[in-house]
Parts: sequence; structure tokens; C-alpha cells
Amino acid sequence: MTKQSGEANRTRSHSGVAVLGRAAIAAAAVLTVAGLPSSVAWAQPAGEERPASNSQLLADFTHYVNIDNYVLAKSMAAELLSKNLDGPALVKLVEQGEQLDRFEAATAKALRVADLEDVASRLLKLYTSGKLAIARDPAQIAQAIGMLTGTARGRILAEERLKVAGEYAVPQLLESLTNNKDAVLASEVRQVLIAMGPRAVAPLCVALGGLDGVNQERVIDILGAVAYPASLPYIAEVNAATSNKAVKSACERALAKFGADGGRSPAELFTALAERYYNELSDVTSFPGEEFQLLWSFSPQTGLAMNAIRTSVFHEAMAMRCAERALTLNSSDPETLALWVAANLKREIETPEGYTNPAYGEEKKDAMYFAIASGAQVQQRVLARATDAKNTPLARKAIAALGRSAGGSSLWSSGLSRQPLLESLSYPNRRVQYEAALVLASASPKESFSGSERVVPILAGCIREAADRYAVVSASSVEVYQAVRPVIERLGYRVLPFGRTLGEIALPLAEAPAVDLVVAANLGGERTQAFLGEARANPKLAATPILALAEQSDVADLRKRFMGDSGLAIRSSAVGEEAIANTVRELTGAVSGGDITSDEATSYSNAALAALRELAVSGNGVLRVADVAPSLIGSLGDKRLNVRIDVAEVLSRIDSTETQRAIAEAAVNASGAERIVMLGKLADSAKRFGNKVEERHVTRLREMAMGQDREESTAAAAVLGALDLPNSQLLPLITGKPQRVW
Repeated sequence: MTKQSGEANRTRSHSGVAVLGRAAIAAAAVLTVAGLPSSVAWAQPAGEERPASNSQLLADFTHYVNIDNYVLAKSMAAELLSKNLDGPALVKLVEQGEQLDRFEAATAKALRVADLEDVASRLLKLYTSGKLAIARDPAQIAQAIGMLTGTARGRILAEERLKVAGEYAVPQLLESLTNNKDAVLASEVRQVLIAMGPRAVAPLCVALGGLDGVNQERVIDILGAVAYPASLPYIAEVNAATSNKAVKSACERALAKFGADGGRSPAELFTALAERYYNELSDVTSFPGEEFQLLWSFSPQTGLAMNAIRTSVFHEAMAMRCAERALTLNSSDPETLALWVAANLKREIETPEGYTNPAYGEEKKDAMYFAIASGAQVQQRVLARATDAKNTPLARKAIAALGRSAGGSSLWSSGLSRQPLLESLSYPNRRVQYEAALVLASASPKESFSGSERVVPILAGCIREAADRYAVVSASSVEVYQAVRPVIERLGYRVLPFGRTLGEIALPLAEAPAVDLVVAANLGGERTQAFLGEARANPKLAATPILALAEQSDVADLRKRFMGDSGLAIRSSAVGEEAIANTVRELTGAVSGGDITSDEATSYSNAALAALRELAVSGNGVLRVADVAPSLIGSLGDKRLNVRIDVAEVLSRIDSTETQRAIAEAAVNASGAERIVMLGKLADSAKRFGNKVEERHVTRLREMAMGQDREESTAAAAVLGALDLPNSQLLPLITGKPQRVW
């Protein structure tokens, strides 16, 4: 049979099955209506082909991908995945016969097809995990180590297997290196460890301090041969502590390979390494893209032990370890302490729900405990890290710590070369702005400072704007904008006007109190890259979650280019509204803590009003409430009763004609219990600052005072008394008749 006829038969066979399946469903439906269960009515014909084998499903998947029949390719892949094969089983399936090359080519092609991307990535992930599981199996590692002293071909094969196993092979390799039973094997192991390079460094460094002198020298020589920067602090620490001449000589040889860095103190080197972990750099990430990393421990009795830890909290664990080691060597460095506190807060923020972190036992105190105890200078340093990295959750934690333990000038005069809390007043996230303003207001400053003029306006804006959400939608055309806009509006956002660039919407962007979401829709690959760079360079959008909708062919490249931006999600423009909504929720939740809820908005509003009241009561001359009187007057129309009353209370403490008349207007327009409360606020204003109302307000107050509602009339009479009106104006209250006009 020719290849062409075979493919034709294969296609006809699957087409026939599809038609037969539809006929079966139709027949079953008819018989079910007639009262017979479909399972009885549709018996499997004798001799029908059995379900396809796993091998056949895999072959069919690659075949249909190659002939561009994506519907059947997806069906074959989905059926294969439904078999719940583990990784090693799929590897065995792929590597039998001539499947390997075909599978790799087919999955690479399928990943570029929108309908196949999901199943192809799941198959590839399963295959990759299977290969790793086989390579990392302790029995396979032991077998490979045994092959190191065999034939030349065996040694080459063993070395390749051990290099693939990476860190997982180091415990057995170290044992073979240090047990002094087989010098030939130890020599081969040494070469393998050097050949493994950076992948052997982390466990060897952990073991270094617990080895005897002879084996310390061996391991240091290996680390020196690899000359990987992550080993530098460990070598320097041994060099500073050892009295063994051979070990010291090995350390000095190794340190010389690092040049000038080798001359820094161990504490400085551990702090530098902690920074690399804190910033999650690729050179300190052993297994990029994997769900777990390895934490290492060592004891002379049991050797190296590995403990799996979620990648999401691995870097924080290692940053804390290294910073703690640095502080043990030099406890006087506040920057290292700030690094430890920041890493601990990040650990708490990024720990998956319900996950027990093996590096941080449940008996340890919350990260906030240490943040509060660290003091204002350290807290300001943590906040500086957060604002520089645009890490909104961390910034909020640092501000909360400052609010609980710092006060006075330490808030606006940090003792550093910058003022992180004041910078937070301009941070591109409203929660951070609100919380920073509240902390500063609570300190009741008596001296002016840079940025003090922003505090009260932020608090006033918080009353009305906390629950509002704004979004920018930049699209390739008006038509695309009009298609995306309602999707974003249904999520509760106010969408700014259309613009292809940020420059085209500069005015509405400047007028918006904040931007909570940016969407780039179908701009094209190069234009999307430029737009994302432009958005991140804009101070107002630097920390804003961004969703980029792009052509499927551009998605992979864009994701690669912007891999380090955790506040950016890139999706195919072909996804539906539900997928967009889910992505927006996940993105905003991770980046900024999600949208400000109605309860949260109420909490911010109440806190802001309480702060403004305290400032007004104290007559604070730095944070002047009178400066935001127009905004507060606007809030008298808020739909929330408690807000209207609290705003009136603040306004009653501002010496201004406009504020007193605004309270009078609110009292006149109110009714029932609210009117009585508003009349009380108006009386308070009049008692403090005298009569500033209009004649029409007096007339209306007299009418209220002469009304039948005793409580309301008494409240109105109190206002008239506070206004200190002339007797002629009060005569109608005595006579019970309107004042006669001659």
C-alpha cells in the first residue's frame, strides 16, 4: 500500500466512524423517546473495532497534525490524555519505534495552532516531566554512577544521564566522592561534578561546612573549577573560619578565580547572593518553568538531603537563608535586615493557599511581626524595594508596618537619601496612595514636608472614588475598540475614550484618578511590544495590570519577550469573553489585590473621613482640610447616609462661607432624621464661625422652627439661635405668624 493510499484509508476510516457515531446517537434518541433506554436499544455490533491503543492514538495525533486536520488531531490528543498516563509511560510510548522525531515535530507545530495549543502543551509537559522523572530516579542515578568505571562508551552515556539528572544526582555523587573506598570512581565523579557546572553548585555549597578537611579541600577544588558566583560566599566563609592550611590554600586558589569579588567579606557576599535570589534571577533558578525547586540540608551522618519546595516561594526562602547568614556574620547592616524582612513578607504574600512551606515552619511568627519589630528605617527600606519593583502587595505590607510602629518625622524624614512613604503618594495604585495618606495623616505633622500638599486631596478623593474603576483600551481600530469596550465595562470598569497610543488619550488619562486595567487589543506584534514598553514607562501605569490580546502567531514571542513582567498577561485575541474576564480577575488579583470591593471602599471612605475630621478638629496647619472643601461639598450628595453626615461634620469645622451654606442647603433638602442631624451640624458651624448663610436659608429655617414636628422645629430653632439673628427676625417664632413685610 502506498503512503498516499494509507493516509486516504486512515481518513476514510475515521470519517466512517464519525458518521457511524452520529447515526448511533440519532437511533438511540429515537428509541429512548419510544420508551427504551438507549443502552439497550443500541448494542455494539459484533466485530466492531476495539478502542484505539495508546500507541495508535499517538500516531494518529502526529499524523493529523501533519496533514492539518486539527479537529481529529485534537480528538486524538484529548483521548490519549484521558487515559491518565504518567510521564514515564508517555516517554516510553514516544520513544518506541520511530515516534520520537514525529512527536517532537508535531507538538512544535501544534503549539502554534490556537485549537491545538492546550492539548499539545499538556502532552509536551507530560513528556518532559516523564523524561526528568526517569533521569532523576535514584536507581537510575546509582546505575549511571556504577557505569563511570566501565567502558568508554558507558562512561560517556553515564555522564550524559547524570548531567540531565542535575542536582538530583549530587547526593549520590558526593557520597562516592567522599567515602574513600574507590579512588578511581572518586576521580571520575570529580570530573562529572565539574562537567555538571552550575547544576552541582547549590548542594555542594550546603555540604561544604559539614565536611572534614580532606573532603572540604576536594569540594572547594571542584567549586573553584566551576567558578560559579553562587559558590563564592560559601568558599569565603570557609576561608575565614578554617585553620587547616590545605583547606585555606584550596580556598585561596578558588577565590583567585573570582577576581576582585573574591576579596569581599563573607557577609557582603552572602548579602549579594541573597539579592540575586530575592530578584529571582535565572542563574539562581535550578529548574526554570518547573513547579518545584530543591532546598538542601546536610549532616555528616546522613549526607545531603533534598526537600521539594514550590517555586513560588523558593527564591524567598533562599534569600532569607543567605541574608540570615550575612546578619550572623555582620548584624549591623540595616540593608541586609531590610532584605530579610522584604523576602519574608514576599514569602507570606506568595505562599499558595493551604501550602505548608517546608522552609518556614508553622511555629514561626507571621512576617508582619518581624516587619513591625524592625523599626522605621528598615520599614522605609522595604517600602523602597517595593515601590522600585512596583510590587503593590509588598508596598501595602510595608506601609501597614510603618503605620503600626513608626510615627512623627520618621514617616517623612526617613534618614535615607529618599523618602519612600512620600513617594507612595504618587504610586500608580490607589490602595497604596490611600494607605500612605492615612498613615501620614495619623501622624498629625506640625512641619511641612515635600508632598504634604497631596495628602488631604488623596483622602478627599478616597471618599468618592475608591469604588470607581478605570480602564484604558488601546486598539488597532475603532471597530476593535467597540468590540472590546463592552466586555471590559461588563466587568465594572469605566473605559477611557479610544486611542491607538497613550498619547492620543493623554488628557483623559491625566484626569482619571487612577487606571486599574490596561488592555492592548490587536495592535500587531511590533506595535504591541512598543505599547507595552510605553505603558510601563508611564508613571501612572507602571504598576497597572495589563492584558494584551494578540494574534496567535505573536503570542509565544510576546510571552518570551515580557517573561519577567508578572503584571502582564498575553492571550490570543480569539479567546472568548469568559476567558478574558477570568484573566482580568486573576491578573488584578495577583498584581493589585483585586478590584476594590464595596466593603473595602466603605472602609477606606470611613477611615479617610475620620482622618479629615481629626485634622479639622486639631486645626492642622500642614494638612489643611480647607484646601479640599469643594471636593467635600460634592460628597454631601453621596448616596451613603453615613458619608453625608460625616462629611457635614468635617465641613462644620472649616471656617468658610461656602461650607456653611453647603451644610444649610443639605439640611433644607434633607428630611426626617437626617435633616435633624444636618441642622445640628449647621448649628455647630454657626457657633464656631458665626452667621454665613443666605437670607433664603434663614427664611426656610424659620418655617421649620414653626413646623409641627417638635424635634425638627427645636433643631431649627437651635440653628436660628446659633446664627445670632436680630430680634426682628425671631418675632415670628413668638407670634406664630410670618413676618409682615411693609
